[in-house]
Amino acid sequence: MKVLITGGLGNIGQQVTTELVKHGLDVRVFDLKNKKNLKNAKKMKNVEFFWGDITKEEDVKNTLKNIDLVVHLAFIIPKISSTGIDIEKAPKIAEKINVQGTKNLIETMESLDKPNKIIFTSTVHVYGITQHLKPPLKITDEVHPNEIYSYHKVLCEEMIKKSNLKYLILRLGASITFDLKIENFINGLFDVPLNNRIEFVHSKDIALSIVNAIKRDDLWGKILNIGGGKKCQYYYKDMVSKILNEIGIGMPPEEFFTKNYFAVDWLDTEESEKFLNYQKRGLDDYIKDLKKELGVRILFIRLFKPFIRSYINYSLQKSLQK
Repeated sequence: MKVLITGGLGNIGQQVTTELVKHGLDVRVFDLKNKKNLKNAKKMKNVEFFWGDITKEEDVKNTLKNIDLVVHLAFIIPKISSTGIDIEKAPKIAEKINVQGTKNLIETMESLDKPNKIIFTSTVHVYGITQHLKPPLKITDEVHPNEIYSYHKVLCEEMIKKSNLKYLILRLGASITFDLKIENFINGLFDVPLNNRIEFVHSKDIALSIVNAIKRDDLWGKILNIGGGKKCQYYYKDMVSKILNEIGIGMPPEEFFTKNYFAVDWLDTEESEKFLNYQKRGLDDYIKDLKKELGVRILFIRLFKPFIRSYINYSLQKSLQK
């Protein structure tokens, strides 16, 4: 089977691409041709790359040739994105890529004999703020998108459901990037209040869920929650303090964290785990992988911890004054 992955060089996309190749699938990645993506592409073996723009019909038509199934990941996400675009600061650009790009993909697929199968990664964000509700969130719960990103995901879910394509929609829990650049660290870390429920899911488990979904033919027309399971259900304070203490930075002052609830929560993943058998890793595995990614830098983090914390505190105070 030949699988196309749109956005296959993004944060989740790289894991999905690697996992599909590992399982012997014929993989083509469609993504933007930029310096970062070219660098990441060089690390991958046995992958075919098509460079282009998802909003351009001709580019999409070319990349769909001889494809059996599409995994649609290409999306501008909040704050941290491989595109370098902050979705809240560039809503028109985000809408063009997220909504118009998905629409173009669907319509182009519908105009061809194949591929007629699409797996779309949505998000837990579509449920909106749910901390006042009894967990876990179920697929039958209503969606209440409360920001541009989740609104775009809901629009795309609806377009896919109304199409004549065979589809599977996966609503992903909280998967944390391995990117610890200071600006990204500051931008994302403090947007969730410490008492917020959150369910972590390892990016490798997301990739495994997609691999196992591709192998089945009885999931079309379904929507599934994808999370790490009960072992990965935390309050944000417990999760973030564990990560920061393990890598040697330590927990920043609590006053820097927002008090506004964030659109993540614990998920009902019983059905998805039954079908996809993907919940293999937990937060400890992420921390182990993160330490490996940091390599020798972790020694410098621990050695220069006071300076790093001072810089983070200074940057946060400066950002709060804006």
